[in-house]
Amino acid sequence: MPTGGYTMSAQSKNAVFGSSGVTFPTRGARLANAGMQQMTPRVGPGPQTTLQPQINTRGEYEDVENTFKFWVSGSEAGRKLLWSAWEAIDYNGNGLVSLAEIDKWVVESYPKLNNKPALMRADKSSDLDHNSYVTKREFPVLLRNVIYFNKVWTVFETMDVDADRRLAFPEFRQGLSLLGMTSVVNPRSLFDSLDRNRGGLVLFDEFCRWVASVQCPVDGAVYAPQITMAGSPSPKGHHKGLVQHSHSVKTQLENQFEVAEKKIQTLLKDTRQLNQLWRTMDYNGNGLVSLAEMDGCVTEEFKELNNKPALMRAYKATLRNADGYVHKTDFRVLLRNMFYFNKLYTLYEIVDHDHDRRMDLTEFRSGVSFLGLKLTPSQAFDEFNFMDANGGGMVLFDEFCKWAAAKKLPVE
Repeated sequence: MPTGGYTMSAQSKNAVFGSSGVTFPTRGARLANAGMQQMTPRVGPGPQTTLQPQINTRGEYEDVENTFKFWVSGSEAGRKLLWSAWEAIDYNGNGLVSLAEIDKWVVESYPKLNNKPALMRADKSSDLDHNSYVTKREFPVLLRNVIYFNKVWTVFETMDVDADRRLAFPEFRQGLSLLGMTSVVNPRSLFDSLDRNRGGLVLFDEFCRWVASVQCPVDGAVYAPQITMAGSPSPKGHHKGLVQHSHSVKTQLENQFEVAEKKIQTLLKDTRQLNQLWRTMDYNGNGLVSLAEMDGCVTEEFKELNNKPALMRAYKATLRNADGYVHKTDFRVLLRNMFYFNKLYTLYEIVDHDHDRRMDLTEFRSGVSFLGLKLTPSQAFDEFNFMDANGGGMVLFDEFCKWAAAKKLPVE
């Protein structure tokens, strides 16, 4: 666990999805480009299986996709249409869009996309702030996801012969041709890997998770649900549609982290401001800071770092005394740990596709590239079991932190 100096990489400020890892766009390009370099996110294919599934919608959504691409192209005309569409969807003007508002807009403006399961999945995947709404900042991501999940729904619906929105094994086996997997050796085993709850049926959510976990190309590109923002086009020399990841962790940082970082760096250099912040946190003036006091101060002064699991872990990692409080001598360490564990928590959330704060084996396997690791399926299985100390089949954030420390996983 970090106890000393911690410095954010300069690359976290100039953002591209490129060979240096996952970073963020500059302020000006951030909103227009969010997640939309290409409607289906551009990620290089993962480890190839014997039969790599493929989904081809044969241009069914090409016209709408091209429309949305123009909106987020960064051109003045595109931006004008983008925000005009936002005003139409956010008809009550509160800056937040509910699933009902999304549904109404799609029905009225783009009926081709009016597939409720796809819209529900797109809405959930676009809620980056986890507040049950899509904000203006997340609107470009929503557009991308609406197209993508409609594409996945199209093949799922075709496989679902009796139209009950559930795939039974005979339907799945018969529909493997739609995935280019007619010669799969053991279709039952493949079906069981999708049927996560062992109910004998595969629901659309389970199908979507599987498509993402095996990095199944949809119309030639691979979707990774953990990637929600993109910056400039890939550097020259990269194949179009591919994103290369470095071997060190580059966590996905919101623009707000830059603001908080500058504040922290200024404080660490200015003893007077540092003492003032300490007095704010130690509001009862007893020379000791409790978890509740730290939480209250972060909520007021550093909203960008207000992730409870990360703050709790930072607090515990800072404690040096048996009394259970942070002393003033450890204050600098606490501030650094607040940043470190927030960055680690951001990474954990990226891998935790369904955002239930529990990481399962499938999520870990599909997210190892974001940890800067190259693991075979069997190696990933071993690492997961190492993390899952109690054998519960799920890895919690605390377990992930312990594993990251043991692996000396760099978080720059």
